[in-house]
Formats: sequence, C-alpha cells, structure tokens
Amino acid sequence: MKNSYKLILVSVLVLIIALSGCKTGPKVNTDNKIPENDSENKELQSTDNKEDENYADSKESIIEKYKLEGIVFNDDYTAIIKYPETKEDEEFIVPDFIKEIGSEAFKEHKYIKTVVLPEGLTRIDWSAFQKSSLEKINIPDSVTEIGDFAFFDCANLTDVNASEDMIEKILWGRYCLMFTPFSENYAEKKFEESGDKAKLDSYSTNIPYDTSISYKTNHSASLSSGGQMLYDDDYMYYINDRNLYRINKQGKEKQLLTENKTHMLFLYNNEIYYSGQDISDESYGIFHLDKNELKSELILRDYSSSFVIVKDKIIYDKYVEAGSLSNKGEFCLYSFDINTKESYLISNNLLETRDSKNVLIYNDKIIYSTVGSDNNELLMQYDIDENKSDELKFNESDFKDLFILAAMQTYNNEIYGKFDDGIYKIKIDDTISREQIMPRLDEKGYIYQLQVTDNYIFFFTSYFLLPSDVHYFHVFRMKHDGTEITNIYDSKHSRTDGGSTGSYSSMYVIEDKIFLFNHGQKMTVLDFNGNVLEWDL
Repeated sequence: MKNSYKLILVSVLVLIIALSGCKTGPKVNTDNKIPENDSENKELQSTDNKEDENYADSKESIIEKYKLEGIVFNDDYTAIIKYPETKEDEEFIVPDFIKEIGSEAFKEHKYIKTVVLPEGLTRIDWSAFQKSSLEKINIPDSVTEIGDFAFFDCANLTDVNASEDMIEKILWGRYCLMFTPFSENYAEKKFEESGDKAKLDSYSTNIPYDTSISYKTNHSASLSSGGQMLYDDDYMYYINDRNLYRINKQGKEKQLLTENKTHMLFLYNNEIYYSGQDISDESYGIFHLDKNELKSELILRDYSSSFVIVKDKIIYDKYVEAGSLSNKGEFCLYSFDINTKESYLISNNLLETRDSKNVLIYNDKIIYSTVGSDNNELLMQYDIDENKSDELKFNESDFKDLFILAAMQTYNNEIYGKFDDGIYKIKIDDTISREQIMPRLDEKGYIYQLQVTDNYIFFFTSYFLLPSDVHYFHVFRMKHDGTEITNIYDSKHSRTDGGSTGSYSSMYVIEDKIFLFNHGQKMTVLDFNGNVLEWDL
C-alpha cells in the first residue's frame, strides 16, 4: 500500500509541475505580432534577422574605423583612393565590398608588406603599389584591369599568388611588374623551361683571346661615329644621365663635369667635342671641351640631334622653321668649318640620318637620306672635298628599308650592320651590297648592338623577353668571319651585374675591356672572357 501511495504522490507532483509550466510558456501568436513585455520572443526574432543586421553594421563600422585611420574611399565606398603613408601596419586585408584599388593608393608606402585582396575586386589602377615595400599579394581572377606601373619597382615583391593566366595578364601590362624579384624569378623559370638555355650552353666555351688587342679610333667608340663613350691617351670620358664623367683607365678616379648637360661625345684630333646645353643660359649647341682646364666653349649654336667631324668640318642636322628654306618646317643637313666658322647647307628635306641618331662616315664621305621630287626616299653620299652629293643605289630591292633602320659601325673603312636575320658586312661603291657573316642564332635571339675591334666583333642579344620588359641578355664574341662564336657573359640578376630587368642601353669596347651601360644606372665592366672586373664606377 505504501508503495502505491508513493507512486500516486509522484504522479500528482509531475502533473502540477506540467500545469505550472504551461502558464509561463510562450503564448500562441497567430498574427505574428510580438506581445508587449515578451523579451524572450524579441530576442528570438532578433536572432532570426542577425545575419542581415550584422552585415550592415560590419560594413559601416569598417568604413568608420578605416576613415579614422586616414584611409580615403570614393563616394560609394567601392574603391580605396589612398592608404595613409603614416599607417605602420605590415598587413592590410581589403574589405570584400571594395572593387577597385585606386591609382597611387599604396605608392611608395614604407611599411606595408602583405595585402590581401578580396574575390570580387575588378581593377588595380595605375601605379597602385609602385615602389612600395610590398612583399606578398594575391590577385583574384575577378580582376579584369591592371593599370600601367601597378607594381613597378616593388623591390621586395617575391610572392604573387595568382593563376598563371592572371600573371601573364599582369606581365602584359605596361611595366606592371618591372623591377620586381617576382618577375625576374618568373622569367628565370620560363627561360629554363623554354630550352633556350641548352642552346646557349653550346656557345659557352672559353676561347683564349689575344690580350694585345688595341682598339682605337679617332672618334667615339660607339655605333657609327658618335656616341656616349670615348678615350684619349690618359682618360676615358662617358655620359651617364646627361652628365659627363672622366675616369682613369683603372677606374679608380672619377670626375664629374657639372657646367653643362651633355648629349653626345666626339673625339677629333685628340680634342673633345660634345653636343649639349649650357645650364647658365640654357643655350643648346656643340661645345669644345678644354681637357686641361675642364672648361667648355660653345662653337656652334642651335644644333638638332647628331653630328660628326671629318676634315675639320662638323656635319650636323638642324630643324629649320618654315619660311627660310621652304613653306614647311624641315630638317636640314649642314657643314660647319671649324677654322672659318662658316656653315654650308648640304641638303634640306632631310629624313632620318643613318644609324638612327648619327650621320654615317664612310671613306670620308657622309651618308644621309632625303626626299626626292616624286616624294620617294633617296639615300645620298656627300663628298666633302668636291662639295656635292650623289644618289646611292641598292643591289637588293628589299635591302633599302633594312639599311635605313639598322644599327651599324664603321671600322677600317668597312661597315658592319646587324639585321633581323644576322650580322652583315656592307660595301658601298656605286651601289650598296651586303654579305652575311653570321646568321641569327635562333628565332628568339634578337641582336642589339655591335662593337668591332681589330680581331673580334662583340654583340649582345636577348633570348627571352617578357611583355613586362624582363630581358635575359648574353654578350657574344666572334671572329670577323663569323667563326668562334662564344657566349662570354649572361645577365640574370637585377641591378647587380647589369640586370635581367630592363635592357642595356649601350655597350662599348675600349682597348681590352667591355663596358655595359644599363639605362643610365650601374655600369658593368668585363674582360674579353666575360669576367666582371672590380672597377670603381
């Protein structure tokens, strides 16, 4: 009986508790309205809409936070216009509502190292990260536009997380990744994969060269007859960033001439002439340099772009305004007598002179081009002694245009020229003909510049070129007859040994040394076997 009473008592208690819970539980709300003072239901409904409200608060709070930190947005907060220079955070996660990184937004930023871009970003504008300290970035496939110079000269950028297609797109941009470790490493990888390295290895024998070679001319050691580097018995003179330097032949002494800006050098009768600008009065012309007192004298005012000196005559081109010679402005070729100071008009209606920037001297005659009466281009030969010009003909009908654009050098009354399909020796009599002495090394080996010495021809070539201007350069040496072709130097590392990024602007051979100029930056000095010499340049 006692057990039965206990069971009944427990059942009653359970029933009482259940009924009590019904009184305080949620009320039935058929019209979906929240009863007043029903805080539990309010909290429940708030949870239902939590995702939408938090997103709005999140975007708004992010914008307010970043605006306080100095980040500038566009009007509708879809683009970052400027990231503050004083913000020292090394990492920045771009909010997912941003669609564009504005022009120069992170340019030259000193602290930023990692930037995380959101999926959905569509544009990185020009110079967005140029010269910043950026080391790592991701580029989502949603990006459709990359502006010029976007990552230009980011010297620490080694990690770009992007698809192969996206990387190629960036490289096709104008200087987008130029001067970055990433682009150089990428180029090296592609170069190794291409098989071109194996082709180059077949030219990499180390042939002993004749150390007694002496290369000296009476004019600048450069393409054709004028240029950026020359030397006399005591010093070498060269132009770097429009300034004229003088160094001894061991490279240990350097002196900058500061009174004028310098454009082009020429050595005549052991005297230095140069075209340039007098800083004091901004006058342009051709100057004579006193090598002892290091003073300049303006001897010919208002030159145009190029000049050579032969038989005491300065042959130069000059732009003449409309009215004095014809009804239109035009380039003219003049002869200036150093002794009498008189000028003589050789030809008006001048076109590009040979070798792009230089008038070509050949057998003491001047080769230049002009326009004939029927508006076709004529190649002319000016005889200085007889003071008259004759038209030159070509043996090959398709050789004329190639000759006009070719880089050439005269040496011992021989003309050497580089063309798309190789290196040629050129002969000028009544007609112009050529003889190939070396075919193009392969389909990618573009030849840039020639330097001819007593026994050798030196040239450099590019075997790999990305659209972002990443180059791999190789300096070659060969005999005059096109034999013993030797790859003596490879340029693979940026701005340390001449640079795999960017191109050599010029190459000069002085006595037994090769000088490579890399776009006005560091000069690299080699011996004839391609060994880098320790010169104080």
